[in-house]
Amino acid sequence: MIDLDIKGFFDNLDHELMMKAVRFHTDEKWIHLYVERWLKAPLQQKDGQLIKRDKGTPQGGVASPLLANIFMHHAYDM
Repeated sequence: MIDLDIKGFFDNLDHELMMKAVRFHTDEKWIHLYVERWLKAPLQQKDGQLIKRDKGTPQGGVASPLLANIFMHHAYDM
């Protein structure tokens, strides 16, 4: 068993590569749609300003660890 801590992994996850991994593991279009929407949903600052996200997963999101595992499996085990 190997335990790794990849610095900045969640903040820098490439959306296109993540979606490629998701598409590899399921053909369900609704899953593709919702994962992509979730990844790209803008971040709202305290002052109301919306920040566009083009990489990374939401910090503390319940799906972030699952998506990270799918991504790592796809990247390193395939």
